[in-house]
Amino acid sequence: MKHKSASSALVIFLALLLLCFGLCSLVYAGDLREAAIARLHQMQPYSGTLASEAKDYTEVYAALQKVYSAHRYVVDLKSADGAFAVEESAEAAEAPSASFNSAADAGMGAGGDDEYSGTNVQVEGIDEGDIVKTDGKYIYYLRGGELLILEADGPDTREVSKLILASEEDGTSISPQDLILSGDRLAVLGHRYSYGSFLPNDGKVRTLGYFRGDNECVLVYLYDISDPAHPKKLGEFAQDGYLNASRCMDGVLYLISNYWFWNEPLLEDAYTYVPCVYENGKAELVPAASICIPEEPENSSYVVISSVDLQDGRRVDSASLLGRSGTVYMSPNNIYLCESRYRSEQSEPYQKDQYTVVDYAERQTQEIYRYAVEDGALDLQASTALDGSLLNQFSLDEKDGYLRLVMSQNGWSYSIYTDSKYHFDNYVSNDDTPSSNGLYVLDQDLELVGKVDDLAKGERVYSVRFLGDTAYFVTFRETDPLFVADLSDPAAPKITGSVKLPGFSQYLHPFGSGLLFGFGRDADEENGWAEGLKLTMFNVADPAAPKELCSSVLEDEYYSEALYDHHAILVSAERDLIGFSAGEKFYVYSFDASKGFRLLGSFETGSWCYGDRSLYIGNYFYLCNESAVTVVDLGSFTPVSRVELPYG
Repeated sequence: MKHKSASSALVIFLALLLLCFGLCSLVYAGDLREAAIARLHQMQPYSGTLASEAKDYTEVYAALQKVYSAHRYVVDLKSADGAFAVEESAEAAEAPSASFNSAADAGMGAGGDDEYSGTNVQVEGIDEGDIVKTDGKYIYYLRGGELLILEADGPDTREVSKLILASEEDGTSISPQDLILSGDRLAVLGHRYSYGSFLPNDGKVRTLGYFRGDNECVLVYLYDISDPAHPKKLGEFAQDGYLNASRCMDGVLYLISNYWFWNEPLLEDAYTYVPCVYENGKAELVPAASICIPEEPENSSYVVISSVDLQDGRRVDSASLLGRSGTVYMSPNNIYLCESRYRSEQSEPYQKDQYTVVDYAERQTQEIYRYAVEDGALDLQASTALDGSLLNQFSLDEKDGYLRLVMSQNGWSYSIYTDSKYHFDNYVSNDDTPSSNGLYVLDQDLELVGKVDDLAKGERVYSVRFLGDTAYFVTFRETDPLFVADLSDPAAPKITGSVKLPGFSQYLHPFGSGLLFGFGRDADEENGWAEGLKLTMFNVADPAAPKELCSSVLEDEYYSEALYDHHAILVSAERDLIGFSAGEKFYVYSFDASKGFRLLGSFETGSWCYGDRSLYIGNYFYLCNESAVTVVDLGSFTPVSRVELPYG
């Protein structure tokens, strides 16, 4: 009996010992998991230069070999004899081609003034491509494959010329996309794709196949519009890839494209793996010294940048970066290219019951490259990477040599449980890495000099606007917090105030002294479900106490192109106009501080809220859509003319 009691005690003791060991193991495993997840938040921003200029094309080729090897692409990257026969075209580094001789009147610059409205742009003096442009006398409208030019004369508005741009010849397809207007020069930007063959400078025809990047390029037709009734084509420019962004400053057009190629790179033929720029059908390789190679290239794609002097009709410079670009922001001094990357960390394996467990923590980063621009010259001067994601181009701003950014951190983590006995894996997601947001300030070397972060956890950024030394940004989950930040001290940015209200603003625009207009969606305060379109006017005169002055909700309208494309909305505090399309209507509002928003009128467009643009010239408002241009008297806000736009 005594022996049985001793045995029982021993069993209980061993059970307790095993339980303690198991608990310790679980605690240890939990510590490992927490440590792995914590590393996600402890990673520091990169510093220094992420890319270096290539010495010659063999370095570019070697970088591509590294990419292909890392991804185990089945491609023979070796040439027959290892020789490198193709050299950089001498013309690429010499003086530009002959200029077009024609004098131009001075343009008014992007954004216009009180006499007429220009394209809604982010930075004053830097134009952006869009489908409608005006010089205050004529309207230039890119509708599908047609360029329409109308004389804007109120009730007597009329079409004066039409150019058919889209065509298919010898397997080539051209799709016009945007316009850039500078003085008496009009650039039509489009996409060119062919699945025939490619003819480089040496005259040898290379058959490239259907999915060949060299056959896909951004095409620019340059026109002299000194006589709008008879536009004269001056030349063609192009570069490999598809159009990501375009900007125009001081008469120089900047093109940014992303270029993927699917062919087999051959060492002795640089045309098989180096992007080209084109002038009047003549191809030139981007110079090797102008191609930058990141320390860790991830794919066989390029960013291609080129600049064109629109007045002289000549290419100024070209450059390329092995990688790809998403968000593009341009200041008067720099072009910033931003590329999203995903990075991960993992713990050492540990045991939990019968499982071998590995914890993973992942995050999104933004690689940022700064190209200095001066009279069209392009020079990569700095690069870095920061944790987080950017919403769009309004997430960046430059002032006094400092780059300011608003970013969302979107880390996530998961664990993989492996049962070696039964040979299966189980994936478990961990909801312990909530999103957060931050404001960051970088110097010209893209070194971090100031920040304020861990804002609005569990939410993400929906809109941003920088105005001088102040930043405004909206985050959202169930309600819309508008944050106001003081950036007067770059080393110590600070949040000065915020206001919460239902819904969220996806676009912010200054509306006179102390006022900020927001356009977005209303939302249910309890569950955050998005509802009708919402107009909001904020009083931001006191940075410490921003408040909502008034709002208006279109309960039956849920989508507008202006939610995602700022070119699709007209906002003018000087003329007291806010115009945008929604559904199959175009709405125009005015604002009064005491009465709030007032609907001036709505117009049936015949198309579902895409491609509609509005502008004003003098005392008339012009609404352009694919079927007609409607002219409205701004005094009475009644239609006075309608110009039908038949196709063909």
